[in-house]
Amino acid sequence: MIFVTVGTANKGFDRLLRECDQIAQRTGLEFFAQTGSSEFKPQHLAYQAWLSRDEMQQYYQRASAFIVHGGFGTLSETLKLGKPIFVVPRRLEDSEAVNNQADLVIKLHSLGLIYHVDQLTQLEQVLLQPEAHQFQLNTLTSTIPSILESYVNQLVRHK
Repeated sequence: MIFVTVGTANKGFDRLLRECDQIAQRTGLEFFAQTGSSEFKPQHLAYQAWLSRDEMQQYYQRASAFIVHGGFGTLSETLKLGKPIFVVPRRLEDSEAVNNQADLVIKLHSLGLIYHVDQLTQLEQVLLQPEAHQFQLNTLTSTIPSILESYVNQLVRHK
């Protein structure tokens, strides 16, 4: 199952959902989509607008691959899983985003961690090409968790 997530933005991502719905119809690939604020209602794939954190984790585990927007939260969660990630950044010019997601996506693509889908017309082709599913293991590390833990510990000690 390919898990599609558009995140929690208050803007829809109908363009991505419409393309995934058409791909599901043409290919028979199994998808599940978290559709968020999008208005488009898929006809050929299962979906739900909002998922709890636990539900998201269940879909992350069940998925064989991901199609995601270019938001930091979703990317940081899915990169930990070692599964193929196809990223379609939301675009400012289509009123899908309030910031540019392309810079982060381009950098992660250059590191071999994700596949950047710049044009939706490419999506079906890359999903069907096994060689497009080969990625580097994520070895990026972050000090953010330890910084947050230290900050919380300081707050607790000063109570």
